[in-house]
Amino acid sequence: KPPLIHRSGNILASWVHFFRIISESAPAEVSHVCIHIGAMSTRAVGGLLNTVRHGVGMADHMTADGLSVRLYYPTSAPKANWLARPRWLPDRKYIHGYMHYALNLDKRPILSNSLQFGLLPLLSLFKCEASWEVPVSEGQFPVMVFSHGLAGMRSTYSGLCTRLVECAGIVIASVEHSDGSACTCQIKLADGSLEWFPYKHTDGNVKWRQDQLAKRVGEGSKTLTLL
Repeated sequence: KPPLIHRSGNILASWVHFFRIISESAPAEVSHVCIHIGAMSTRAVGGLLNTVRHGVGMADHMTADGLSVRLYYPTSAPKANWLARPRWLPDRKYIHGYMHYALNLDKRPILSNSLQFGLLPLLSLFKCEASWEVPVSEGQFPVMVFSHGLAGMRSTYSGLCTRLVECAGIVIASVEHSDGSACTCQIKLADGSLEWFPYKHTDGNVKWRQDQLAKRVGEGSKTLTLL
């Protein structure tokens, strides 16, 4: 899909920008592929996701080289009450990340801090439908590596991930990419310290996007190794 609104704010410019990228990066004809998942009908899949079979556990993990992963998994532990459930927003820095994605706050520190502390009490009320760091259910379960889109983070799609766990019994590892596409993320430096890196604004440079994709693939492989 082309971007709905280009950074210039002009929809026509958005389409021109989109086709310019396509012409530079895809000299061959462009087609599409339909992927059929097994023999299950849409109705069967819908029925599967309407039946709760498992409780949902949740935990965060950071690999030795600093890759953040949120795990969603089946559990037989009692469901946690609202106060004990994990917050959807892991840290106030993610407020800055989302606002930076929309407004590019690199040169607006006062506005950034005002938004972070002003919105934190409200956004802290949003909780995930899961229990924090409870034991995993006995048995074998299918595994999914979940990769967020632009300005996402490891808990952006927690509603979808928890639903897949409780209805389909899938163990999901949601990666928080450090390729500049997350709204913000922590990266482990050479000295072992952690530093926040917000979303990286780009003008659609094809080479940069290719490098970004290569890093995403590598982080997906690291997540499989972690699992």
